[in-house]
Amino acid sequence: MDSLTQQIHVDELIDITGGFSSVQTIFFFFNCMFEIYIGMQSCAPIYSGMTPTFECASPNFTENACNKSCSAYIYPNQYGTMIAEFDLACGLRSWLNSLYVSAYWIGYLFGGLVAGYLFDLIGRKKSIIILSVGQAIFAFVMIFLNNIYLLIICRLCFGFFISGAALGANIITLEYVPSKQIAITSQFAQLCFPTGEIFTMLIAYIFKKDWRMLYFVLALPTPFLLVGSIFLYPESCRWLLSVGKHAEAEEVARELAIRNGYSEIASKLKLVNTKELSSNTTLIYSWKHLFWPLNVLLLSVTSFIIWFACSSVYFGLTYGVQNLSGNIYLNSFLLAIVEFPAFFAYILGNT
Repeated sequence: MDSLTQQIHVDELIDITGGFSSVQTIFFFFNCMFEIYIGMQSCAPIYSGMTPTFECASPNFTENACNKSCSAYIYPNQYGTMIAEFDLACGLRSWLNSLYVSAYWIGYLFGGLVAGYLFDLIGRKKSIIILSVGQAIFAFVMIFLNNIYLLIICRLCFGFFISGAALGANIITLEYVPSKQIAITSQFAQLCFPTGEIFTMLIAYIFKKDWRMLYFVLALPTPFLLVGSIFLYPESCRWLLSVGKHAEAEEVARELAIRNGYSEIASKLKLVNTKELSSNTTLIYSWKHLFWPLNVLLLSVTSFIIWFACSSVYFGLTYGVQNLSGNIYLNSFLLAIVEFPAFFAYILGNT
């Protein structure tokens, strides 16, 4: 404990206050809640966008077939999907359901980009709280909209906020995890996405006659995620030190030590002022360093291609599940559950 009279780095702080201890476990499970919620919301359009039985309002037309001569369609056995409510089965409006799905991911993309700058500008915790508020607002607003175009805009905004909030929770969690356990912690969090898919499949089966009830139930976790963001997470020690808030960083460090059961060393903690260390260096990293030097450029481009290919196949199967034969709910469950043995096979193969 005498070494604590000297300044220590944040990584040393985490190690001497229990490593992956009780606080880190709480952070990890709360981060998993965000990941589960992303899985729940990401696959919701599978069920809200199911195409029910439909027929032309005029007689003598084939059931469940679009016809250019038909000006209006009816849905006699509608399951309460967006397709039926907004008449999206055929014609020029049929592409709006695909746009609704895409809008979420467009917002998700830009949410991640903007959030990265926001985390460095005002801190991790404040950013997560702001983004969680936006996430909650749009999750509930979506339920009451009666215009498909407003729904698409709302879904885009929701994707923006959920992306940033979940990314922030992941970052702040990993910043308090021992460096040797960051990779495995991040990997295990990925299991939460298919868990969320299974939850939504069950909820959608219960409320298959009302897509608004489905989205209402999916919106319910957002207030809890907001409250948890306010009371569970401290600000990041690393960020506080990087912006020169040394006293605040040490206060957070003491709180971390006390919560992990190391109150006897809390008063002795002294952190290295990384703001002073960084001021002595001339290199400041940014997104540009993903593309230079050449070996980093090749690694980045390869990663982008692999990510794009895997995502295209994964979400192509996920969103195309209603085109498979059999029961859509059972097919969705099987597509999600298969990820668990695949994940553990990957872990065993890389250990």
